[in-house]
Amino acid sequence: MAPNDSFSSKQFAPYNTLVLAGLFGFVWAREAWTDGLIVDNILFWPGGYFLSLWILSPLALYFFKSLETTGRRAFIKRHLAISAGFGILHFILTGLLIILLERFFRLPEHYNFYQSGSYFRQSWPYAVDGMLWYWSYIFIFLYLQTRERLAVEKQKSEAIQKELAASDLSVLRTELNPHFLFNAMNSIAMKVRLKENKLAVAMIASLNDLLRSVLSRKREKTVPLSEEIELLNKYLMIERVRFGDQVEVTQDFKEDLLPASVPQMILQPLVENAFKHGVKDSLQQQKISITGAKENGALILTVFNTTEHMRRFDTANGSEGVGLPNVIHRLRRHYGTDFRFQSMSTGAGIAFRITLPFRSI
Repeated sequence: MAPNDSFSSKQFAPYNTLVLAGLFGFVWAREAWTDGLIVDNILFWPGGYFLSLWILSPLALYFFKSLETTGRRAFIKRHLAISAGFGILHFILTGLLIILLERFFRLPEHYNFYQSGSYFRQSWPYAVDGMLWYWSYIFIFLYLQTRERLAVEKQKSEAIQKELAASDLSVLRTELNPHFLFNAMNSIAMKVRLKENKLAVAMIASLNDLLRSVLSRKREKTVPLSEEIELLNKYLMIERVRFGDQVEVTQDFKEDLLPASVPQMILQPLVENAFKHGVKDSLQQQKISITGAKENGALILTVFNTTEHMRRFDTANGSEGVGLPNVIHRLRRHYGTDFRFQSMSTGAGIAFRITLPFRSI
């Protein structure tokens, strides 16, 4: 049994008192309904019986907490022994309380301490009642303990999931941002040296907007496709300045696709790969097309670039980009197995296609 601090005497006392008072009232009302409201009977049953149980019940909590860390077999054996003692003690205390209540409330007295011996000899089987009450308390404590443990484990699991999600996005940024910033800052510095200040200012503004958008979304898991496209356009503005007429980028997204939910920064690594392998290494003008479509309740995102031959998608870390494994890993975290990632080489170029469930935000 694992230790648990969820049960305290301060919490137990009021609830226990209310429950026993309710049971006392119920039994009293039933007796009054069947036999009439007789004060004598109230003193003996249920008065002395439940008062004795109320006095002894904290012992059940004490022994439960004392034996929490013992093994299952020892836990059962020790509580069996304790329950027998609890039953006997409850039986004896009930008899004594009946006599005390009689002395306090009645004149002349019908019972006295000299008659207690015969009472105990005749009524000792009632000690089983106390044993049953003791085990009732133990089972209630076990139930509350299990419920509390499950609630704590659920909270811990949710906290771990949130930390993992935040960690994944944080790792993603550390892998992506240094590489992208290095190229962007080099391009800006080149434009400044060439005194192309307007372009340099435009690149700085786009870079600023891009980073602000990314950092402001650090706790977001998914974003509308419209925001993902806006974020992608900030990246494309910088790359267009870098490569000029060497690349032509087209986009095709119908308006009804824009509310679709997508993981943030899921298109950018695919487009970055197209620039690195389809544009950077080519002497001819290259074309990159970024499109979206909805088919059979699924959102299909495609990044296509014309290139002379198939290149491996980046799998390295650090300055080499996020890599295909990270893209797939992020998709798997969001959708489990309910997604498809395809890379296709045709005579015209290379296409990366992501198929996701269509969910609107």
